[in-house]
Amino acid sequence: MAPALTSLAPSLTLAPSTSASPPAAHTYQSDVETVHRQIEDEFYDLERFRDRADFLAKASLYQLYFNLARPNSHKGGLTPWQIAHQLDPHLPPPSACFLLSTWTTL
Repeated sequence: MAPALTSLAPSLTLAPSTSASPPAAHTYQSDVETVHRQIEDEFYDLERFRDRADFLAKASLYQLYFNLARPNSHKGGLTPWQIAHQLDPHLPPPSACFLLSTWTTL
């Protein structure tokens, strides 16, 4: 059994912020719930973590895979990055996203 995530994640103090979904955005909540379920099934249920560093390394790789390489059949076979790039063509290329996410998890 994997250690409790509370023992792996650093102590953080975050100011919560919430906002209502915009009108006619009926799928926002179902998209969030779908992603949470996919992460549970594909990552937390399959991986085991030796310690905090192992958890962070695996979570970082899974995050890159999920956002840059994993196609979503319900979103036209596109990855989340491809969808975001269609909405904003000025986004940095995935290689820059990789470097940024790697740097911020060290």
